[in-house]
Amino acid sequence: MEGAEELTRLVHETPVARQVKIGLWRNGAPVTVTATIGEAKGMAALSPGGAWATPNIHIPEMRMPRMVIPPIDIPQFQMTWQSRMLGILGEPLSQYPQLADFFGVKEGVLVKSVNKDSAAEKAGIKAGDVIVKIDDAKIVDTEGIRRALAQQNKTNFTVTVVRTKREMPLNVTVENNPTGRSIRAWVRTVNC
Repeated sequence: MEGAEELTRLVHETPVARQVKIGLWRNGAPVTVTATIGEAKGMAALSPGGAWATPNIHIPEMRMPRMVIPPIDIPQFQMTWQSRMLGILGEPLSQYPQLADFFGVKEGVLVKSVNKDSAAEKAGIKAGDVIVKIDDAKIVDTEGIRRALAQQNKTNFTVTVVRTKREMPLNVTVENNPTGRSIRAWVRTVNC
């Protein structure tokens, strides 16, 4: 497998209820398990190729003589949001209450990376900042950023971030007010 994009494509193209074999390494040895592709339960993602629903994957527990193989780490989809207008990649902290507490916020969007020479970089926004407000709009998730930016009809606005547990207003200037935004999904192994 070449990576997360190929896995995403293969899962998307596999019909619901089809059983598939998955090869993986466990304790230094190759193992093959059988999984059944399930129907998506209301979660969808957008990609450059269009909208798609993420299916549920059920892998039954495997039993062998005298031993039970513990459940395996199953990749899960995790959503991030990329704003070309600001030049950031971020994700909501609502799904990580301990991380939100660490940053000193209850909600907001964690900036995971800032594009070089972007409006965000020029304004001083850094990876690790938490966006909590754009002008007067309170930001609790990535949809809030999308709405606030879509309503901008000016090239200068204030983005309030929390850095080292302190609010910091930063003036952002964008050129030509680009409107392109995208949502990305990737696969992450869950370690229990």
